[in-house]
Order: sequence, then structure tokens, then C-alpha cells
Amino acid sequence: MNLKHLSNQDLTSKLKLLVQEERRLNLELLHHLKEIEIRRLHLQLGYSSLFDYLTREFSYSEDAAYQRISAMRLLRDLPQVEKKIESGELSLTAACKIQKYLQIEKKSEKALALVQALELIDSLAGKSTRQVEKELADRNPIVEIHERARAVGPDQIELKMIISEETNIKLQRLKNLLSHKKPKMSYVELLGQMADLALEKWDKAKQRNVSGGAPQKPALGKALSRSLQRHVWQQAQGRCQYRHPQSKKTCGSQFQLQIDHIHPRFHGGSNGKDNLQLLCAQHNRFKGVDLI
Repeated sequence: MNLKHLSNQDLTSKLKLLVQEERRLNLELLHHLKEIEIRRLHLQLGYSSLFDYLTREFSYSEDAAYQRISAMRLLRDLPQVEKKIESGELSLTAACKIQKYLQIEKKSEKALALVQALELIDSLAGKSTRQVEKELADRNPIVEIHERARAVGPDQIELKMIISEETNIKLQRLKNLLSHKKPKMSYVELLGQMADLALEKWDKAKQRNVSGGAPQKPALGKALSRSLQRHVWQQAQGRCQYRHPQSKKTCGSQFQLQIDHIHPRFHGGSNGKDNLQLLCAQHNRFKGVDLI
């Protein structure tokens, strides 16, 4: 696009209109995300979460997807912020940070009443992202504590986190225990060894129990044998097998996997191999609601 023919006034006027349109479209995007979450269309389409849907289907970065989902949930919980988002008084970044703060307060059993939440938002409207961050951090320092992983090379990931002193002491103890093998072990090397040991432990657990957790217990009838669970797990290659009927897209999530009866037990389904599949918890619940 060549804009050199535009005068300075036309260029800045056009930019102002584009910014206004962008804000309107951002708000419309949040409303569409809210409706998709309500209908759980992301699950129906074969994605394990709304975050998975945005990053894999639309190639949003992880930060951009998280930001839009958080802003959407603030709008869902407090519809009064709609005009502030549309006018630009609240950016998507600010809305995301406010939602995070409100959720942290809720989890710590200090949830703000509706009036307090709206007063907070009014006090932050029109302020820069840095100002919003500072005011929220002053209220609760935990709001600025977050984990982040980002690629820094073809086969390298930078992992950023804040750990407690108790966890740090445990890590130092592990380094001391392994010091006979590696006197100057780095945290990267320690994390690698810990991952190897944990995977070895859980792989053995899967051999005994397949799911890596508590034995699967069907609601009705005889429990699945461990050999049968192992067969289901191996057939699925440890991934969710939910498939969208039209697009044939498979979820493939490895998070919170559960063995499911394709034809439910309470509808006469058997424990036969052909009637068992591996689903993530989200798709197992999604299927269950459809059957009620």
C-alpha cells in the first residue's frame, strides 16, 4: 500500500478513523469469543480450549490469545466495561490485567463487590498500561507474578517464573544430592534431570495403571482391567481422540486424559475395545452434556 500521495492531515485523519474502527472490531471480536465459549464451539470443532482454538486455528501468539480471552471474560463478568473498551479508555491489555487482578482477589477469598470492581475500573480508565500495572501491583504484588515460556532458538525455550523460597531450598538440596555427579550443576541441567526422573516414574505408573493417575472406574459394572486400559492408551498414542464429524480434525490434547465409553454404559455400552476411546477432560465433559 502506497500512502505517499496523502497529505499530512489526510494521513492523520485516516489513522484516527482506523484506530476507532480497530477498537470497534476488537469489541466485536470479544463478543464473538464470548458466544463461542457459551456454545462451546471450540470443543465441537476439536480444540481442547478456547486458548488452543485461537493459537492453532488463527495463529495468535500465546500472549495475544491470553489477552483477548481475559478481556472477553472481563466483558462477560462486567458488561459495564463495554463502552470503555470501545472508546479506548481501556485497552485490551489493561482489561486483561484487570481481569487477572480480580481473579487473584477472588481466589484469595477477597473478591471485590460489584461496586468496588466498577470503581476500580473507573479509576484505571484512560491510564497507560504501565500505570495500570503499577496500581494493580500496589494493591496486590502477586498480580505481576506470572510464568512465561518463549522460543529463543530452533531448539531452545526461555522459561521465566518466580518460585517461593521453600521451593528454592528444595532445589538447592537436590543440587547437593547430585553434586557427586555434577559439582557445578546449573538449574537447566537440574531441571532436565528432574524431568527425566519424573517421566520415568510416571511412565512406570502408566505401565501399571495407564492413565498415570487413579485407576479408571466406570460408573457402572466391572472396572476396566489394566491391560485393557493400556491397550486404549497405546491405540490413542496418549492423545485425545475427539474428532469433529465434518472437518475430521482431531483434538490431540495430552492434558487430563480419561478413558471414555463411546456408547455409554448407562445406554448399554460394553467394556469392549471397540467401545473405548481416550478423551481429554474437556471433551469428555462436552460429550457427557450432549448425552444428558
